[in-house]
Amino acid sequence: MESKTNNKELFELAYYDELTNLKNEKFFYEILDKKINQINLKTKLYVVYLKINNIDQLDNFIGYQKSNDFIRELADKISRSDINAEIISIYKGNQFLILFENITYTAVNEKINKLVEDVILYLKQSGYYTMLNINVGISIYPDHAKDPEGLISKAHHAMLILGKKENDFQVFNNDIFNSIKRSAEIREDLEKAIENEDLYLKYHPKLDINNDKIIALEALLRWEHGQKGQISPGEFIPIAENNGMTKEIDLYVLKKVFEQLNNWLDKDYGNVRICINVSASSLKDLNFINEIKEISDSYELNNNLIEIEITERAIIDIPKKNIMKLQELDFLLVLDVYDNLKVTQDNNLKLTRLNR
Repeated sequence: MESKTNNKELFELAYYDELTNLKNEKFFYEILDKKINQINLKTKLYVVYLKINNIDQLDNFIGYQKSNDFIRELADKISRSDINAEIISIYKGNQFLILFENITYTAVNEKINKLVEDVILYLKQSGYYTMLNINVGISIYPDHAKDPEGLISKAHHAMLILGKKENDFQVFNNDIFNSIKRSAEIREDLEKAIENEDLYLKYHPKLDINNDKIIALEALLRWEHGQKGQISPGEFIPIAENNGMTKEIDLYVLKKVFEQLNNWLDKDYGNVRICINVSASSLKDLNFINEIKEISDSYELNNNLIEIEITERAIIDIPKKNIMKLQELDFLLVLDVYDNLKVTQDNNLKLTRLNR
């Protein structure tokens, strides 16, 4: 009798979560592995990865103990939700793993919709709906992986595909995930490329349409990645914009342009005007304008050799004092009439108009 009691206690210690009394990750993994070994490839298994987001904010708001009480009650709600899952287990405190076996995707869709609705209802009832939200990822055996680790990983990746979406679920999609993964890699590598000065400028001649003479050079940012090869600005610039890196890139380009102009003047190549595009978000930032001044002050160059193109659409949002500050620094500002917008232009802002 005592031996059975000890075995039960050992089993509970090994396979149950102490806080929620739900089965733990180890139990889920072993049962999933057992089922994979017992079934054929025609049988579908669905691994569901549910995460409660921003739980650390709840810890700070109500304290660790009350936050644990909330997780315990939520786990109870999820375990009693009428979804008829094979297993519902706790995973890493604020995450849950759920297994469905041999049912249709439509049925899984309905069950997860119901589960999401139940959790949202509980968040509203508990008063934490504005702070917390959930995301759910789903992977399918054998479509996405054929082992427990792979299925759990793909379900997690499916959840990551949702990004900033809240209270939604996503089935793993390899193409979407690879795209997100590549974007994350490019973002990380772009930071290193800026730091290591691996980005470079190519200069494209701008011609006078009346006589085909070169009147300026346009600076175009390029990136030759060590492993990925040439990465198009059409790919890495939007990633930079989405991750708050445009100011860093704009300053990088300006530094390189000043370096190039200084180098050409040292070689007596004469005055060459270089045109650059600067993002509207950078031009709206007065600190950015001040940093431009610091760069220009370190070179003995005429700033009017640098032409900054500003679209009509962008100039609407740029503070007038920033434009005037650039003009005080003697940069040549060009209003790019590309958007065909009617912009009321202050007479104090003397911008050259470039009609396309």
